[in-house]
Amino acid sequence: MNKVLLVLILLVTVDTAFACRCVPLTFEQESTSANRIFRGRVVSVDHYTFDVELIKVWKGEFETNTFQLKQGKNSCERRTFGLNKEYLFYVSGESVFNCSRTDEYQLTMDSELLDLKFKNIGDRESIESNSITEKENAILKSLLKSKNKHDEIGDKQVFFAIQDKWVDKWAFFNSCRWADIEIKLIKPGKEKSSGATILWIGNNWDKSLRKLKKSM
Repeated sequence: MNKVLLVLILLVTVDTAFACRCVPLTFEQESTSANRIFRGRVVSVDHYTFDVELIKVWKGEFETNTFQLKQGKNSCERRTFGLNKEYLFYVSGESVFNCSRTDEYQLTMDSELLDLKFKNIGDRESIESNSITEKENAILKSLLKSKNKHDEIGDKQVFFAIQDKWVDKWAFFNSCRWADIEIKLIKPGKEKSSGATILWIGNNWDKSLRKLKKSM
């Protein structure tokens, strides 16, 4: 076999062996597998080491009110965090995996589920319904504002859609976390939305709307 070809095969094999194959976890999966879950503010950054001031703890034991997060041990632990920003952390060992549900605190609604699961606080029926809770309303405002589409959502029931498919609230929020695509709030009477209040993510609203109307 050609020596150059052999070297290339070996390099590809090694790269594949050490590549990070990361699969996003559901809330139940990660809240069970993580050994520490907490809300914290990053107070110090040193390459891939972060000192995090604890604000609220749902799971795990801590000796002080500051936790040292150590990232970068392998290709699956390369996430970084901004100084003075607040996050909801799911920690396994001393680090956060790339595909963890860890996110900026104002952009995740997992805190409601965590309160319900670990502290028995909250109304499960309200959280699991398609109605927008106060926390979810605040998250949506942040998302819409970041996309220059800030609008009041209010305390109402809405329909959720991803591209041309109707989905439940949880599928919508989970897609918001990962997808760098357009987010739209369509109110009754706007853009011929069949009189429904719709929260949509995708990349072609007009095309999606035609299919969504057929399945209303």
